[in-house]
Amino acid sequence: IGTANPSSELEVVGTVTATAFSGDGTNVSNVTASAIDDNTVDSDTIVNGSVSLADMNSDSVDSSKIVNESIVSADIDDGTIANADLADGSVNSAKIEDESIVSADIDDGTIATADVADDAITTDKIADGTIVVGNLNTTSIDARYINASGADTMTGKLNLPGSGLEVGTNELIVDAEGQVGIGVADASTALEVNGTVTATQFVGGGAGITGVVATSIDDNTVDSDTIVNGSVSLVDMNTASVNSDKIVDGSVSLGDMNSDSVDSSKIVDESIVSADIDDGTIATADLADGSVNSAKILNDSILSADINDGTIATVDLADDAVTSAKILDNTIIAGNIANGTITTTQIATDTIVAGNLAADSVEASEIAAGAVGTSEIADGSIGTDDLGNDSVTTGKIDDGTILVGDLDTTSIDTTYVNKGGSTMTGALNLPANGLNVGSGQLAVAAGNVTASGDITATGDVTANTYYGDGSNL
Repeated sequence: IGTANPSSELEVVGTVTATAFSGDGTNVSNVTASAIDDNTVDSDTIVNGSVSLADMNSDSVDSSKIVNESIVSADIDDGTIANADLADGSVNSAKIEDESIVSADIDDGTIATADVADDAITTDKIADGTIVVGNLNTTSIDARYINASGADTMTGKLNLPGSGLEVGTNELIVDAEGQVGIGVADASTALEVNGTVTATQFVGGGAGITGVVATSIDDNTVDSDTIVNGSVSLVDMNTASVNSDKIVDGSVSLGDMNSDSVDSSKIVDESIVSADIDDGTIATADLADGSVNSAKILNDSILSADINDGTIATVDLADDAVTSAKILDNTIIAGNIANGTITTTQIATDTIVAGNLAADSVEASEIAAGAVGTSEIADGSIGTDDLGNDSVTTGKIDDGTILVGDLDTTSIDTTYVNKGGSTMTGALNLPANGLNVGSGQLAVAAGNVTASGDITATGDVTANTYYGDGSNL
């Protein structure tokens, strides 16, 4: 139509209008969307792979249009899935790549205790210095270690390093050389005090002390070495103040001696002979104890009347001198028997009964092997020393009864100070009035240091003023 030479059964030069077209429309071009009725194009009509992103309206594809598990990672534009696109609970651990969750992906404070597996947190996961006392169960720690806030008492000795003790501001300081300053920041001697030292006694060299007056010197404390030679005159000497050491040998004559002025201590030993003694003049009172021995006594001259009752001792008796005839019946008591003198041969069979035994008189060597069984052992009488090594297993220990004191606390003891005694590797800084040793043995209060016992120093002790007994200086 409109052409003289058609190339097909129907060729029209112009527009073809009809109520409907039927047949193959492959070669029809310029067909617009407005020419296609709604819902008339189905999957079979669309060439596979021919629908592009530009062909699809926004929100035109919902979950019902997508085959289950048909979307793979390659189908999703990187970074395009937002939180709103995911259903609650739709992402499980199987959907998350191992080790792909980083700190920035986790909302601060959202991981709870229940989210953490038991034993999942090791020391490597804990930031250094982030565990505070409030995180610890301090019941057992407080019983073992000293609390820095004070109001605590050590039960053993505390060893500090050099320069390791400072109380308040210069109240009491021990420097690296072991010198102690009280009220002094940098002591120049073993003990330097900025103030008055009061003690019950001072011992040591007092050459550096000034201002000592006579009234401060105790009686009889000044000896010859202290007095300048030739400075003592007759008026300085008390009556009877000169002894023999002060008298030149041989210068005292008989006329210088008073009657009865010579006693035995003045006579040279063994210088008195028989001719010097007037017969019959030596009385009992003149004899020293033990001065008369058997050689001085005439044989058979000692009678019973000469022996004081109860004076004959064991050493006075010869061996086998006492027979049974000499012993009064029932007069031998335990106190008369020496330890170890009664043996089996002296005891008649079946004569010893329980009532004859003293408490603790039977030792292990007296008990036959295997004679003691469970029934013979009193409840609670087995002590630690009675148990063999490794004889107690976990099955023998009551649950919950192991305390801190039962543990090997090697690693804890290297970090904390043990109340029972320890050695610090660093300095110990105490607050003002923060030192008290024992019951007032050494205390710091209001800037003053008080000691209830002796203070010994191997070097010099320096102070502004001293009060107390200086007799040993």
